[in-house]
Amino acid sequence: MRLLFLLLLFSIGSSAIDSAPSDLHIVKSKTFEFSDVRELLEWDLDLRDIASYAKKNHEIIKMEVNSNQPITFQMLLCSDHVMGKVVPFKKTVVYLDGPWLEMFARENKCSDGSEEIVMKLEVGEKSAFGFFKFSAESNFSPRLHPFNQTRFINLDIVGSRSHWISMEDFFVKVNQSPSIIIFLSTAPSTIPISFTKCGMDGLMFKLTRDVPLVVDDYLLSHFELMAFLYCTQNDYQYVLELTAITPANHTSGSILIELEALNNHLESLTLRIFSLLFILLIIALTVFLAIIIHKRYQERRQEKRALSTLDAANDIEMVTLTDGPADE
Repeated sequence: MRLLFLLLLFSIGSSAIDSAPSDLHIVKSKTFEFSDVRELLEWDLDLRDIASYAKKNHEIIKMEVNSNQPITFQMLLCSDHVMGKVVPFKKTVVYLDGPWLEMFARENKCSDGSEEIVMKLEVGEKSAFGFFKFSAESNFSPRLHPFNQTRFINLDIVGSRSHWISMEDFFVKVNQSPSIIIFLSTAPSTIPISFTKCGMDGLMFKLTRDVPLVVDDYLLSHFELMAFLYCTQNDYQYVLELTAITPANHTSGSILIELEALNNHLESLTLRIFSLLFILLIIALTVFLAIIIHKRYQERRQEKRALSTLDAANDIEMVTLTDGPADE
């Protein structure tokens, strides 16, 4: 895959720079312009100055994308997926708050020495030009969600369906005490699910009745980022979009969201591991005993065959002694 050369212009207009009394210029927006892109473009994304300004002034970051041709993009944090769109588009606007500002503002690099945040842009057959603009925004205010805490999702239709779920109580309790979030399925078939918001790509998982989805640190971080991503279609805090895809043979079922104390989960996990090891031990002993019994059975069969052969030889000898010619 070819990486085309592109001059990225950091278009910082006069309206985007304020002059502080100490003559320190404060950057409030950055525009990454691209032109004549035909395949793939990749660049390091540094928004520390904008994020620091937004945090200090209690603002959020507006991300605006505009292109003359359909494009796709992906934002990576130390090679891990953060946000993106695989469905080609020309325009989109989202607002980023909370953990996004913390992520953009920090200066720590990745363990391999590369830049923390990388943007990847791909186009189709025709060359594209446009821009990605990030700016501190004070005119957008997210709304508090009016929903109750989501703990139950009914899978009552066949096909793909998105559900808005509130995660506020879960986030608060996870941060207050050692606990984990678990997604359980009662459906008889495997259900693919994804977590996203505002048309951005989400992480995909397969949920089965026997294997719950345990939210680890990486997935929890993704949840928090999506919960503080907004657009005009969904400007609620702590709300995610869970998309579930039920197969054609789907009959019934639901998805349960539970919060479990970490100690209880560890005890449950330990019990499951112990039970699994015990079952494996029983299977191993059963196989071992079966092998021993089979071996003994084969040995006894061989002994019987040897005895039968010996008895047959003795019978032949007796007949020879009995039925031979008489002495004269």
